[in-house]
Amino acid sequence: MADGTQFVDSDTVEHTQLLVPKSNLSRPYVWPFLIIYPCYNYLYSNHYDEYFVGREWTFIYTLAIVSVHALIWLLPKWNLDLQVKFQYNKVKDLQLATHILMKAKPSCGLSEICKIETIPGQVSFKYQKRKFLYSSKTKKFSPPKFFVDDESLTIKEIKSIRGLPSDKVPALKKHYGPNTFDIPVPTFMELFYEHMLAPFFVFQLFLFLCG
Repeated sequence: MADGTQFVDSDTVEHTQLLVPKSNLSRPYVWPFLIIYPCYNYLYSNHYDEYFVGREWTFIYTLAIVSVHALIWLLPKWNLDLQVKFQYNKVKDLQLATHILMKAKPSCGLSEICKIETIPGQVSFKYQKRKFLYSSKTKKFSPPKFFVDDESLTIKEIKSIRGLPSDKVPALKKHYGPNTFDIPVPTFMELFYEHMLAPFFVFQLFLFLCG
């Protein structure tokens, strides 16, 4: 298998990387706090008079720990590079990978982490609503090539086309996908969740709690 940076044939992609998810326990917003919270509870329960003294300091310490935990949890939601570092391990073998990072070139849309779908006879993923298929010949993913994309195609050949036999339709539909353009309408809860996790809103909420 080729290296992940050579896996996609596209003029709009600057960099790619094959990925596999980390286990939940190995993520930086999980395992450190499995130690921090029990230690904090131990100090609160057994050494309150020595370290906490009063309710004010208890509130400050608790708010500080929860804020740091929340910030580390939110960082990968705000930054794609941090999401890769926090939640995934890099791999070089396509057979091991479950996702692929698609880093877009400037002015070529958003970068994404795409899930690799594997079905009998086909390995693919969707990026910016486009399907990318893996070719065992080129060792790369690329959008499906259509009949009309052939530069040597002549008008005579186009006029000679008589449609598709019914028995070929399922295989071609599997290869190219349906001829639709889907623009999903987000639900209220999806919009509300996105707003709640926006950096500016989180900053306002933090100032309110500190005030």
